[in-house]
Amino acid sequence: MIKSIIKTIKLATFLILIALLAAGCSKEAQTGTEELIMELDDTFAPMGFRDEKGDIVGFDVDLANEVAKRIGVTIKFQPIDWSMKETELNARNIDLIWNGYTITPERQEKVAFTKPYLENSQVIVVLADSDIKTKADLAGKNVAVQAESSALDAINSEPEVAATFGSLVEFATNNEAFIDLDSGRTDALVVDEVNARYYMK
Repeated sequence: MIKSIIKTIKLATFLILIALLAAGCSKEAQTGTEELIMELDDTFAPMGFRDEKGDIVGFDVDLANEVAKRIGVTIKFQPIDWSMKETELNARNIDLIWNGYTITPERQEKVAFTKPYLENSQVIVVLADSDIKTKADLAGKNVAVQAESSALDAINSEPEVAATFGSLVEFATNNEAFIDLDSGRTDALVVDEVNARYYMK
């Protein structure tokens, strides 16, 4: 059972309310004549995920619907491969990213961010009977992470720690990473704290 959570890999990061194309929304969007296509990872509970009926729900979904209501636009939720988020945005296949998109200097060169609304950190999650207690204990271990995620950025920011891993296994979604951890195929998972606490409740 996944129970342990270790706050040892951390970034001073934030989730954001909305990230628009550099050109911003059109005037038509502000007058309610345009539908905005919002990208999200529909496996990122509790921010955006599918319920038992297959509907996309979550905190960010509720917040997006409320914002859309207040500014007079409609929102279409478009699940995509998280690793392709900037590519989809640059290709104008989506209008905005709204789903645990951490503000970093590198990303600020690519997209326009609004003010953040939630502080988040990256954590190490292990099984309840694991002997991993600190980052140093990851030496020789198989570590899981979502590809192109803030958790991967956190790992890459400490190359001296990452160099000690037995292996670093990247997954398309955090769901897959949690399943692999629970099965014992990996020893630890680096992930957003908000996501980790949802799975561990």
